[in-house]
Amino acid sequence: MGKNVVTNPVATLIKATGYSLDGLIAAWRHEWAFRVEVVAFALMFPIGASLGRTGVERALLFGSLFLVLVAELVNSAIEAVVDRIGPERHDLSRRAKDLGSAAVLVSLANAAAPLMDAKEFRKAEKYLTRAHAIFEGLGEWTGIGAAELNLANLFSDQRRWSQAEERFDAALRIARETANRNQEASVLFNRGQMMKRRDRRDDARALLTEARRIFREIGAEGRAARCEEELGDLTGP
Repeated sequence: MGKNVVTNPVATLIKATGYSLDGLIAAWRHEWAFRVEVVAFALMFPIGASLGRTGVERALLFGSLFLVLVAELVNSAIEAVVDRIGPERHDLSRRAKDLGSAAVLVSLANAAAPLMDAKEFRKAEKYLTRAHAIFEGLGEWTGIGAAELNLANLFSDQRRWSQAEERFDAALRIARETANRNQEASVLFNRGQMMKRRDRRDDARALLTEARRIFREIGAEGRAARCEEELGDLTGP
């Protein structure tokens, strides 16, 4: 018969905390993107404090910034496991890395969401412009692309169509130059939604169809299904 092992919860918690600190140290030492996002976090934190009118708004902005770091840690863990398995190229390995990268992109795209949802467009534009400048100074292209995409959506929500088009063009160019297929599909998807609002149905169909194709290729079936829903609304003349 096996013996019941009684563990000390305090000792277990201390060990778990130690492992977590080891993970943070490893991320700082070995992951350039994590170091960049920590610096960006430190620079954006006071901006979030100044733009939030209430404690709830500030908490949401701070939470969005922390979410970026969490997503980057998860992405780094996925990449480490995939690299540990072996250096050979495999579709599942590529999909795992793409999905980890997608988590970072979504968290970056979420950073200004509290201001946009509250229709604080001027504050959101200021926040995103500052984030863009910080990521540009750090040379972090995923962050730059996410800021461009957020600004495009912000301008689209305000029906500032020409400015939205310029930002979508910039976000798409960055996604393709960095071979970030999830970001490319996200740009196409959001641009397709804008074309629907402008009643440019043919353009919307083309963009959403291409976004669906890319999402399927990288294994993002949920996002591909979302494209299907949007395309379903475009049936008919």
